[in-house]
Amino acid sequence: MRTEKFGSMFLAVTSVSLIIGCGGGSSSSTTTSTVTNGTVIDDYISGATVCVDVNSNGKVDTGDTPCVSTNALGQFSFGTATVSSTLPLVMAGGIDIGTGVAFTGSFSAPAGSTVINPLTTIVQAVVASGQTLVAAQALVKTKLGLPSSIDLTTFDPLVTLSTGTTAEKDNAKIVFAQQSSIQVVLTSVSKTIASSISGTSENKVTAAAATQIALLLVASSGSTTFDVAGNAETIINNTATTEIADATKRANVSAVAATVASQVKKASDTAVTNINAISVSSTSSLQSIREAAVKVQTVVNTNTDTIVTALSATTVDTAALNTAVTGATATLDSDVATVTVTTTLTSVPDPTNNTASTTILSGITAVTP
Repeated sequence: MRTEKFGSMFLAVTSVSLIIGCGGGSSSSTTTSTVTNGTVIDDYISGATVCVDVNSNGKVDTGDTPCVSTNALGQFSFGTATVSSTLPLVMAGGIDIGTGVAFTGSFSAPAGSTVINPLTTIVQAVVASGQTLVAAQALVKTKLGLPSSIDLTTFDPLVTLSTGTTAEKDNAKIVFAQQSSIQVVLTSVSKTIASSISGTSENKVTAAAATQIALLLVASSGSTTFDVAGNAETIINNTATTEIADATKRANVSAVAATVASQVKKASDTAVTNINAISVSSTSSLQSIREAAVKVQTVVNTNTDTIVTALSATTVDTAALNTAVTGATATLDSDVATVTVTTTLTSVPDPTNNTASTTILSGITAVTP
C-alpha cells in the first residue's frame, strides 16, 4: 500500500475593498485591493503565484504584474499595489500544504472576481472569446446546469456548504460537483497535451484547454446543458492542434484521445454522482463532499501519470497505452472506492470575515489508494 498525495483544485479569494470590473474593455481604471485571502479545496496552496493577467492569456508569465505569493495558509494580498479593475486574475504553482505536493495547474478569473477556480477559468475563457462577463456567466451557468442566482465570480461553495441554509447548501453542492468535473477535464487534457511538448508543464496548457471548452460552449445552441466531459475527445484533439507543433506527437495524442476521453468521462461522472449522493443535512456533509472529490482526483492523477509517462517516451506504443487506459477506466469506480482519506477538522480564517476564525475546511493530510 502506498500513499498518494495530490495538488488542490480550488483557490478562493476574498477582497475587502475591490472595485469590481464588468469584464472586457480597455479601460485604464484601477483599484487597490487591501485584503485578499486564498484557500484551496483540499487544503491551502502556499507559495502560489497570483497575478494580474496583463496580456490576458490565462497564464502566469513575464509582464504580468503585480504578482504576489500566497502565504503558509494560502492567503495573499496585493497590499497597496495598483491593481487594474479591467484585467483578469491568474494563478499557478505553489504547494498543497496538506499533501506537500506541488499544484501543477493554473486557474484564471474575470476582472473583479473574488474567487479563482475551474469554473471562473471557463467563464474567463468565454469572456476572452468576445462575450461580456454577464453573457459569459449566463452561458456557463446554463450549459453546466448551475443555479442562475449564483455569481460564479464571487461564490465560494465551501463556505456555503459550511454556513448556508439547506437550500443554499444544495446549490453549493451542485456548483462544487461541476467544479470537480471541470477540474477532472482540465487536469487530464492539460497533462496529456503537455506530455507531448518538451519543456512545457500542464499549467501552460490549461488556458488552451479552457479556451477549447469555451468555444464549444459558445457554439452549443439553445438552452440545453452541455456535457463537457462527454466532449473530452474533441477538447483533447482541438487543444493538441493548437499546442503541439510536432506532427508525430500530435498523431500520438490523437491515437489515444478516444480512450483517454472515455476515462475522463467516467471520472467526471463518478465525481458528480458521488458528490450529489451526499445529503447536505448531514453534519459531516462538507467533509464528505470534499472527500468524494479527493478520491476521484487521486485516481485521476494516478491514471494520468501513466498516460504522461507513455506519451513522453522516445517511442510511443499507442496500442499498449490504449489497452492500459481502457483497463484503468474499467476499474475506476472500484479504485475510487478503495481510496481512504485521513482528515482533521481545523479552525481556519473564514473567507467571508477576515477577522473571524471558524471551522470551514478540514485539512486532508493523506490519501491512500
